[in-house]
Amino acid sequence: MSGAKKSPFAIRMDDIQKIIDPDLKRLGFRKSARTYNRSPEEGLVQVINFQMGPYEPPLPYVSPVPQWLKSDVYGKFAVNLGIYVDEVSRAEGYPKPGTFVSEFRCRLRIRLGHLINLEGEEFWWRLDMPADEIAKEVATHLLSDGIAFLDRFGSRSAIIRDWIKFNDTEIETTVRAMLDVGIMLAAKGDRAQAAALFRQHLALPGTNQVHKDYVLGLAKKFNLDVAP
Repeated sequence: MSGAKKSPFAIRMDDIQKIIDPDLKRLGFRKSARTYNRSPEEGLVQVINFQMGPYEPPLPYVSPVPQWLKSDVYGKFAVNLGIYVDEVSRAEGYPKPGTFVSEFRCRLRIRLGHLINLEGEEFWWRLDMPADEIAKEVATHLLSDGIAFLDRFGSRSAIIRDWIKFNDTEIETTVRAMLDVGIMLAAKGDRAQAAALFRQHLALPGTNQVHKDYVLGLAKKFNLDVAP
C-alpha cells in the first residue's frame, strides 16, 4: 500500500532541501527527513530542522493564544536550530534518543528567523516561490547566522561559558539557561558553581512552587546545597 500523496508545498520543501543538502553534508550533517544532525562531541548533538506550518494553529484550547500561534502559517516553513546535551536530558529523566535526535529534544533552541530578525518576531519563508530562489535565501542565512550559532555553542565548555550571557544580553531564548548550565556543571563534578546557578535560577521572579519543587528534586539528585 503506497503512502499518502504529498502536497505541492511538501514537494517544494523537498526540492529546497535537495538544493541545501550538499552544503550541510559538507559541514558534517547527516539527514533524516526534515532534520539534520551533527555531533561535535560525544553526547552533544547539533540539530537543524525544517518545520512546515500546519494548516491551522495547534493547541486551540490555550488561552490566551500565544502570538506565534495566531497566524496561519500553512504554505510556509521555519528553520529551527537546536543543541542536545545528553547529561541535561538524562538528568531530567528523558530516555536516551535513538540514532537520531529530534529538534524538540534539544534544550538549547532558537529559530533561524530570530537570528536574522533580532526584534524577536517570528519569520516564516513562503513555499509558493521557485525552490532555487527560496533555497538561495535560506542557505545564505543558514550557512552564516545559523552555523555561526551552532559553532559558537559547539562544545560543552562554550555552552558553560556563554549560554547564560547570550540569553541575558543578546537574545532571550529561555529562562532556564542558568539551570541547564548548572546541570552541566554538576554532571562534571563542579558542585559549588552548579549550586550557585541553581540558587540564582530559583530566585528568578515569577518562579512557581511546582517548578521550584522540580528544581529542588534535580538539586537533590546531584547532592547540591541550594539553600539560600
